[in-house]
Amino acid sequence: LCDCKKRNSKQWNSMKESEWQRLEWEEEEEDFEDEEEKQRPFDPKNMKDFFINQKRGKPAMLVVKFRNTTEDGQNITLEKMYEIANEWNNLLLTDGIDISTYEHDDGLLVTVMQGHKIFQVKDFLLEDPLVRLVILDQEKSFGLHLSVQEEEMEKNIVAEEKAKKDKDYKKREKEAILEGKKRKLREKKKEEAEKAAAGEKPASDTDKKADGDAAA
Repeated sequence: LCDCKKRNSKQWNSMKESEWQRLEWEEEEEDFEDEEEKQRPFDPKNMKDFFINQKRGKPAMLVVKFRNTTEDGQNITLEKMYEIANEWNNLLLTDGIDISTYEHDDGLLVTVMQGHKIFQVKDFLLEDPLVRLVILDQEKSFGLHLSVQEEEMEKNIVAEEKAKKDKDYKKREKEAILEGKKRKLREKKKEEAEKAAAGEKPASDTDKKADGDAAA
């Protein structure tokens, strides 16, 4: 990986030739690694490989959830989230990765412009002590600095959310089936009313059976 040390303009201007050469060499090494990754055999059964292949040359997104407070007890507000995200962006840019962040519920939506590097970004974010959860392609990963108790709490929250979504889905499914039956009944009544208006006698069940026997 490239040297991720943050420098100001003065430090960049005072860099020695040997330091510039080292950075150039690291960039060339990264380009070589990217080329190797492109040439690596693609396994369609490997979902990670499939996702990376699908996102090559395209942006990819993930969601980050933060702890409630920092290590020194400060509340993590939206402003603080953007401040943290700006630090991430500066570090990731030195590795050739560009991200954009947007408010999303009680966390941030992170867009990675180099989509095939989304898993690298995910691993990077999970190492941040202030991150409690990262959601990528509906898969939820817990921050590496969570205690056993905190992780257990997060798992319970995730399980409750899933149970609620499943319940809501089944409810919507039942409502859709009921609405479909009502729609068919309305269509049948409308058809019978149109036939009655045209002077046709609606076919009774007996008539339908008789027609069926005659056809047989």
